[in-house]
Amino acid sequence: MHTILFTGHRLDADDRAVARFPRAMEPAAHDAILQGVEAIVREHGAAQGIAAGASGGDILFHEVCAELGVPSRVYLPLSVRAFVRVSVAPAGEAWVRRFEAVAARVPVIVEPRTRPRPASAQVTPWEISNRRLLAHATEDGTGHATVLALWNHEPGDGRGGTGDLVAQAHARGIEVRVLDTRTIFDL
Repeated sequence: MHTILFTGHRLDADDRAVARFPRAMEPAAHDAILQGVEAIVREHGAAQGIAAGASGGDILFHEVCAELGVPSRVYLPLSVRAFVRVSVAPAGEAWVRRFEAVAARVPVIVEPRTRPRPASAQVTPWEISNRRLLAHATEDGTGHATVLALWNHEPGDGRGGTGDLVAQAHARGIEVRVLDTRTIFDL
């Protein structure tokens, strides 16, 4: 079975200085993700999806997988409660309800950092999560995985974002397909 590893931008905060994923672009993001997943399934056959569960791209991906009958799993680098507080709730209560609906329908795997790291080697939970997602996606080999990224090709707001996961995937020889938000959203 082919694994689709989704990564992508969270929904923009209303006060974000430079738009990446404005609220008004949700329908366009949904359609782009739908077309991306459909194309991968057409080319590779039976597929499963994995992603985190942040507001914006991640939740849309899990919703699209449900629409298409593609099983998916949510992987979180923090407890559900902490993850929702940091990565879902800032987008509003409607996104929290959508996360809860996804979490009620698909497996949610929590993989927190298991041991502290020395200050000189600090790695964010998001960087660790990206590594683990890539490891899960390639359990059957790199030829059985595709990274689908809703991304603007820009560095993220911090370490461990979409650009980091895409770079790691390229370095490992994993197929990467970018849904370019600059053109999808006309930014």
